[in-house]
Amino acid sequence: MKEYIDKEINIYTGAQAEMLISQRNDSKYIENDSILKVDKERWLEAQYYERKTWMQLGTHLSDDRNYEHFQRFNGYENLLQYEETIKTAIELGCGPFTNLRTISSKLRNLSEVHLLDPLINDYLNHPNCSYKNKSFLNYKTVLHDCSIEQFEITQKYDLVLMNNVLEHCYDVNIIFENIFNMLNDGGIFVFSDVYFKKEDVSRMCFTIYDTGHPIKLSEDFMNLFLSKFKILFNIDFDKLHGQEWRHDKYFIGKK
Repeated sequence: MKEYIDKEINIYTGAQAEMLISQRNDSKYIENDSILKVDKERWLEAQYYERKTWMQLGTHLSDDRNYEHFQRFNGYENLLQYEETIKTAIELGCGPFTNLRTISSKLRNLSEVHLLDPLINDYLNHPNCSYKNKSFLNYKTVLHDCSIEQFEITQKYDLVLMNNVLEHCYDVNIIFENIFNMLNDGGIFVFSDVYFKKEDVSRMCFTIYDTGHPIKLSEDFMNLFLSKFKILFNIDFDKLHGQEWRHDKYFIGKK
């Protein structure tokens, strides 16, 4: 069944969705069997959707699948062997709650945390924000109010964390380059996100329009980037949350 989700998070199905998708879809962004880049107008609509999700509809919530990620990463047990060497960490696309709150207990020498999100100043006003007053637990905390693509790298980190963020972005190539450049040699990259089989991307564009999730990364492109790292943890899940074309990668690698 066809589905159209607008920026106000209204959901249309059936004939109405088919009509709307015929008028607007993301097919123009397809390149090499992926959607790796969209224009700023498309991205700003996705940010509007995201802001409404958490700052209007989700003010009662205190978790964004963070504990689900914790379980699928096997409790981040693979990080224990690096607990002494990880002193600085950055979470990209941290949202209002962060995944670092479920990881930090594994890292006894962690002393400085950076949190990045283009909506971070909005999230400071969320009732359950985990870094209220611009402070995260007892760590030295630095907040970055920008997209990953716009982030100016002024230091390197021992840990870079990014869970389910790429779908909300606007240029995957820049993001992957920035991630590699912001990691110290020997640094750890914790990553989870959705990928699609290359033959499904174009079909999805004419079946589902989701304003909040413009990027559609192919399996091949994701694996090409992850091949730069020594694998510490790597597992895939298919059809999570009943979504037929969805494939989720859970990966920890060392630079």
